Amino acid sequence: MEEIVEINGNQLHFRVNGEGTPLVLIPGLALDLNFFSPIAKELAARHKVIVLDNRCAGKSGTPEKEVTIEQMAEDVVGLLDHLDISRAAVFGHSMGSMVATCLAARWPERVNRLILGATFPRLNILTQVTIQSVLEMLKLGTQPEVVRSVTHLHNFSPSAFDHPDLINRYEEALCSNPPAVTAEGFEKQARALFSYDPACDLRKIQTKTLILGGQDDTLTPASYLPIVDEEISDSSITLIPGGHSFVWESSEECVREIKRFIEE
Repeated sequence: MEEIVEINGNQLHFRVNGEGTPLVLIPGLALDLNFFSPIAKELAARHKVIVLDNRCAGKSGTPEKEVTIEQMAEDVVGLLDHLDISRAAVFGHSMGSMVATCLAARWPERVNRLILGATFPRLNILTQVTIQSVLEMLKLGTQPEVVRSVTHLHNFSPSAFDHPDLINRYEEALCSNPPAVTAEGFEKQARALFSYDPACDLRKIQTKTLILGGQDDTLTPASYLPIVDEEISDSSITLIPGGHSFVWESSEECVREIKRFIEE
């Protein structure tokens, strides 16, 4: 099932596959639901997998007003209501992990397992500079495919570039859900990310949590994960091979760890 529905006054695009325990997948900055294509099908073999485009990305709407991480979390709550799902496991990646953090802290009754992928207690300088650079390129009218080729250097580990088929499949997935990200949408999501401080919400989380990270991630380094782990009362850390987009570089390991965690 794939639909676009109005949630909280904005058009929200989502896809549902599989049956079983509900699992929501929340993508990161400027990414759409196809970011999870390497793992969604495998997870849907035993779970009802719900993937969505956050507001300002993919086929979801871009409101005229500024957006916040809190609004994106509330969109997930609204989507669960629309699907008549009372509780779900939630996996948020990168910016999506901020949405998942907010969701678990402020609507704890809706989350029965929490997975924070490529998460962070704060944005490092490299990540801030990368986001600002991408925004400037988009404002200058740089073609999205050129922008993506630049960001690949930060999204993947060096070894990933020995496998051009991996990069090509990533490109194809991100181009299969037009329209492409706009400068306006990117800027609104980036501002939401910059203005959200996860510290207070992390301390509120009581849900059992898995913190997943890529061993070679430079945007959200593995060294940040113990800081997040210390703030959550019931959490553990698992590192898997790959960079920021370890979902693509180590999809089998990613699926295995997610299944192990939500099925235990």
